[in-house]
Amino acid sequence: MTSPSAKTTTAPEANRQRTESPLSRQRIQRFIALLLILVGLWYFQTFSYLCNWQAGQHLKVDHFDSAENALDWSLFFRDRNPETYRLRARLNRKLGQYGLFSENLERFAQLGGDPLQARREEILARASGGEAPALMEELVKMLKNQEGDADEVCSAFANGFLVGQEYSQAFVVIENWKQSYPDDPRPHYTNGRVQDYLQNDFIAEQEYRDALAKCETHYPSAFALGRLLLETQHPKEAIKFFSRCLKMKNNGAAKVELGKCYRQLGETEKARELLEQAMSLPIEELMTSYLHIQEIPAGNPAAFELGSLELGAGNNEAALNYLNISYEADPSNLDVRYARAVALRQSGATEAGSAELQAVNNSRIALQKADKIIDGINPVHPYVEERLQVGELYLNNGSLKTAEFWLKSVLAYEPTSIRAHELLSELYTRKAKRDSLFIKEAEYHSKTAIRLSAIQQNTTPTE
Repeated sequence: MTSPSAKTTTAPEANRQRTESPLSRQRIQRFIALLLILVGLWYFQTFSYLCNWQAGQHLKVDHFDSAENALDWSLFFRDRNPETYRLRARLNRKLGQYGLFSENLERFAQLGGDPLQARREEILARASGGEAPALMEELVKMLKNQEGDADEVCSAFANGFLVGQEYSQAFVVIENWKQSYPDDPRPHYTNGRVQDYLQNDFIAEQEYRDALAKCETHYPSAFALGRLLLETQHPKEAIKFFSRCLKMKNNGAAKVELGKCYRQLGETEKARELLEQAMSLPIEELMTSYLHIQEIPAGNPAAFELGSLELGAGNNEAALNYLNISYEADPSNLDVRYARAVALRQSGATEAGSAELQAVNNSRIALQKADKIIDGINPVHPYVEERLQVGELYLNNGSLKTAEFWLKSVLAYEPTSIRAHELLSELYTRKAKRDSLFIKEAEYHSKTAIRLSAIQQNTTPTE
């Protein structure tokens, strides 16, 4: 027989079970419904489409690291969405990675992507790569028919005209871009880079500030403005703009430039701390950080700045270690070679240092020859041979960035120049030693040179 006390404890428990059972079932039903919704969204590629939309928005303000991250998530949710590969190709084109561009556009086509969209992306890639003058009819057609994103068309052709030094046409496109897209920071940034190159510092500074007024996180403009202020001896103000770039996922470039600012202000320990942080990054990550703010550094910038800092502090052995690293990354950089030669002499290797200083002097004489050739080039005429000569002189004696500019300007007028493709292949092979991203570029130009040579041999009449 059950005691009264037992009955009083079991009755409430039974009642609680009866009242909680429907609630438990409701929770389970809601969980199952939510799970079904998530599975449905996954199945119908909703997450992938949302990520692609987000990547597209990031690309419109040059947030390349954020766009890359969004596209990675898109592939995670759906690895067969063709639009993801088209956007990846667009990102590659903006970063100058034409080998990867071709791979992703080919994948877009394999997955059933629209052939017309693929063709438009190819035209934009050719235009931004320097063929813009030869594609004027395509530019007019794309703008008139509103094919693709008109802002992307303006961006690609403006940069393409600049590569070929077609400044008047570039300015027309940039002005049209500004008027059609008044909230877009990119035309102001693009014009700022042109004015920067032409040494119109006041106009360049204003354009960068205008870009940042439209988008305060337009990192390429913030970085370029910081660099310009640093070059014109305003390191305190430059710090404000470089600091904005610390918000980027890949912020090694900002740390290097901030280190330069503090070094110029005499705050050696602050400078050393930032530069050592940048130096600790894998070289590919450091180069990517520069690529994402549309800059191409010379050699290993963190090692060069640390070496220069230690050299100025009289720490010759440490300076030489860092400068050797920078020299191995880019043996053609005259600033690195000069600083390293001084470090060699001050470390006791007087003969080797003196020999290197003489070699640097010889290279500077060769570049004076290049400058004379440049002075004779009329921007409205091809001057293909002269451009090729300048590119080769810089490739062998100076800045790879400058060599790349002149060699690409050759392709803007003569896309089938075998020698230009050969020299660009050599140039990107050198760059690939410090950044594997350039391997594809080297292979692309090498294969193009071989293909063009084979075509020439087959079509050249035999005697």
